[in-house]
Order: sequence, then C-alpha cells, then structure tokens
Amino acid sequence: MSSEARDFVAAAMQSLQKGEPRSALNAASAGLKKFPDHAGLSALLGISNLQLGHLLPAQLLLKKALKLGPPTAPIVYHLGVIADQRGQADEARRHYEQASTLDDTHYPSLLNLANLLAANDEWSEAQALFRRAFSVSANPRIHKNLGVAALEHNDLESAQHHFKAALHAFPKWHDVELNLAFVLLKQGAFKEGCGLYEARFETEANRHIYSSSLQKWEFEPNRSVLIWTEQGVGDTIMYMSQLSEIADRCSTVGVVAEQRLHSLLRRSFGNRIHYYDRTLELPDQQDFDSQLSIESCPQFFRTNTESFNQSKRPYIKPDPHLVARFREQFTREAAGKPILGLSWRSKNTEVGLRRSIHFCDLLAVLPEGALHLVNLQYGDVSSELSEAREKQFTMSHPDEADYLADLEAFAATVAACDYVVTIDNSTAHFAGALGKSQTILLPYVCDWRWGVKEETVWYQDCFLVRQHSRGDWTQALASMSGFVSSRLQLA
Repeated sequence: MSSEARDFVAAAMQSLQKGEPRSALNAASAGLKKFPDHAGLSALLGISNLQLGHLLPAQLLLKKALKLGPPTAPIVYHLGVIADQRGQADEARRHYEQASTLDDTHYPSLLNLANLLAANDEWSEAQALFRRAFSVSANPRIHKNLGVAALEHNDLESAQHHFKAALHAFPKWHDVELNLAFVLLKQGAFKEGCGLYEARFETEANRHIYSSSLQKWEFEPNRSVLIWTEQGVGDTIMYMSQLSEIADRCSTVGVVAEQRLHSLLRRSFGNRIHYYDRTLELPDQQDFDSQLSIESCPQFFRTNTESFNQSKRPYIKPDPHLVARFREQFTREAAGKPILGLSWRSKNTEVGLRRSIHFCDLLAVLPEGALHLVNLQYGDVSSELSEAREKQFTMSHPDEADYLADLEAFAATVAACDYVVTIDNSTAHFAGALGKSQTILLPYVCDWRWGVKEETVWYQDCFLVRQHSRGDWTQALASMSGFVSSRLQLA
C-alpha cells in the first residue's frame, strides 16, 4: 500500500473511531478516486455509508471489497449488520458465523451472533457465544446478556450474579434492575424484588404514571388514593387481592380498571371503592390526594411469604344466579361425570406461543368417557369442540357467553366447574381469585409470579406442573393427568 493510500485509510478510520461517518465517507471517497481498486478504502466507504443509513451502497461497496481482497472479519461482519437491519436473519447469521470463523476474537461478530441466536430461542448456543465474547473483551455490559441467558436456563443463582455484576458497573441500568427484580421475585425475595420492580417505569414505553398531577402514595394512612391498573385482565385480577387491605388503610379509594371488570369488583369489594373506566378521561383529581399503580402496591402489602395469606382466600365473588344457571346446564350435560374446565391457549404477543398447548395433546392424557369438559378458552373454539366430540368427550360452553366481552359470564363459568386445568393465562387468575381448585401448566421458563415450587403464594389449592425441558409438555401433561384423576377420584 502506498503511503498516500495509507493516509486516506488512516483518515477514514480515525473519523469512524470518533463517530464522524460523514468525514470518514469524504476521506474514503477521495481516496477511491485515486485508488479505485483499493479493498480497504472500498470497505471503509461501505462502513461509512452503513453508519449513515445508506444500506444499498454500503452493501455494494463491502461486496466490492471482498472481490478486491481476501475476506476479513470486519467486512463480513458489516454485511451481516446490513442483513440484520433488513430483517434477513438467516443471511445475517451466515455472515456473523463466517466473520467469527475468520477471527474467533472478533467481539462484534460474537456478540451479534449471540443476540441473533437468543432472539431465535437458541439459548444454549447464545450463552456459549456470550461467554466467548466476554472472554475476549471483559466488557461488563455482557453481564446483562449472560444474566438473561442464565434466566432462560432457570439458573437463578447465575442470573442474579450477572445482573448484580452489571449493576455494579452501571448502577442506574434500569433494564438490568428490572431483570434482577424478576429473579428475586421468582425466588421469593419479595421486599427487595418489589423495590427493583419499580424500574419498569424507566424501561418500558407502555408503562407510565397515570396522572402527573397527583403525588405518589407512600403508604401513609387515611389518604384518598387513586389506584390504577397497567396491564391485562389476568394481572388486574391477581393484584386485586390487595384491594381490601388498601381500602382498610385509606380514607377514600378509587380504582381505574377496564369497564368489563367493574361489576365483578363492585360485588367483591363493595361500594366503599369508586370505580372508573381506564379508557375514559381521568376522574376528578380533586377527589384524591395521591395515586399508585396496583402493581406497585406489593412493596407495602406483599413483602414476605406470610403476607400472601390474604390472597389465598377467595376474594372475587361471581354472580350467584349465573353460577347456578351454568352449573345446572353443566350438570345436566355431564350426566353424572365430574366437570373439568379447560383453557389451553394464550394470545400474548411475546410469550403466548411458549405458554400454549395443543388441545389434542390435552385430550390425549385425559381418560376418555370419564369427564365432562367445559370450555374456558376465549375466542373461536369450534374446531376444538368438534375434536372433543370425535374423542368421545362431552364439552359444554355456556349458552351465548362471550368470555372476552362478558367477564361476569366467564367468572361464573369457572366457578361452576368442579376443577380447572389451564395454562398461564387469565383463566388461572380467575380460578385462583374465585378459590377454585386448579392445575396450571407452565412452560420451562415461566413468569416470576409462579415461583419455583409446586404451589404458588398467590392462590390456594393451586398445583403447578412445569415443562422439564424447553417446549416439551410430555411430563407436565402426565403429571397433570395423574393429579386430575386423583382429585376427581377417577377410577
């Protein structure tokens, strides 16, 4: 390489290191005018274009650099970045793998490949690459990646170690605080975990303080407090186990929740609490002097295992007339058989697939002809009802009940069953809040609220069965079947 070409390369590289891609582009462009077949300058111009968001010219220049000279890890890696940004995961993976083969110490390739594998739920391979990347760079930020990988292997001790190491290096890293909260809560360290769980307001765009004009409630007695909900119906029902305790401590309580829950809540907790529809405008701020999310209340009310005894008693009261009506229907259709409610599907966009079970797999482990089934699954279940009939099961659905729109009907349906089997969805929380005996089928890596044992602190008479390996329901379904047969005294 001539000294003049070397100067252009040095100028472009220096600009890129300073975070000045425009200057780098100018230097590399000037050099290529004099040295049009220079592989290094073509690569640097491609990288400069990539950092400026010009993907097509960047790709063409990097491919040109590969033709002009031997492949190098940085060139191949940046082609992977382009494919990644275009959503071409397979091509990106191929480039990252090639780059890490060319240079097994190329940290960016190792890290990006690990992240790509993690996004594809290939956690064992991802974990190994995160470890290699850490051995190359000792970058403390990788402790977060290693913590998440450990969490995905249910290695809570290692996860806790890595998250704490990341926070030691970066004390205000809210994403890591939230992940550490999940680990601690899952292990039953409720006081510390609830405190760290407040980091969610700093990390998640959909989490926001409901009213900026009201101060945060800090557990002072005799205050007028507006309690609001953050997530879906299932979470709301679970956290409402605290509502009586909140009302006992406060002079006035308002609850902002979905309108379809109001009648259930009013019957369950009485008229001393005021209810507001969260899809409408704020209630009159003058009626309250403070506010708090229902999900923040456990830091006051659920600080140890004993404090959950309140929620282990039934606290949601269904409509007794609906319960009686549905029970009469199910009993008539069951013809003397035990009545088992089933729910098997989650539409959660993030984790619904790993939580859900094929209906046919549920039926396969239940004794044919020994049970009467009740549908507790929302949405269109016409194919499942037909499948149940083909397998010689009778299966009920309350007449004209739309579970999504009518939560009174749904609660009454759950209450009218003898026993419930469900995955981790809102059915589990309704059954628990109603005090209904149930088995919950959980994926290999489950939500923090279910802990690590066969029972949960949230609900009474609730048996948890878990996958023994990722995606394999075989043993969990066998355990569930045996438990149902025992509880319903099937021959």
